[in-house]
Amino acid sequence: MKLLRGIAVAVGWLSGSLAGISAVVYACGYLITRAQLHLFGVSGFFPLSADHFMQEGAKFLVVIGQQAIEKRTQACWPRTPPSWSEELFNYIQ
Repeated sequence: MKLLRGIAVAVGWLSGSLAGISAVVYACGYLITRAQLHLFGVSGFFPLSADHFMQEGAKFLVVIGQQAIEKRTQACWPRTPPSWSEELFNYIQ
C-alpha cells in the first residue's frame, strides 16, 4: 500500500511539474509570436495553433539559455589561452 501511495505521489508531482513547465513555455511562445506579428503589422492574418506557441516558446528558452551560458563562460574566461608560439614570442621580448 505504501508503494502504491509513493508511486501516486511521484506521478502527481511529475505531472504538476510538467504542467508548470508547459505553461511557461506556452506563455513565452504566445507573447513572442504575438509581438513579432504585431511588429510586422500582420497579427490578424495568420491562424496559429497551440503547437506553434509551444515550439516558439521552446526555441526562445533554448536561445536564451545558450546566450546566458556564453555570457557566463566569457565572464569566467574572457579570452582564449595563448598558444605556445604566443608564449614563446612574449618570453623572447
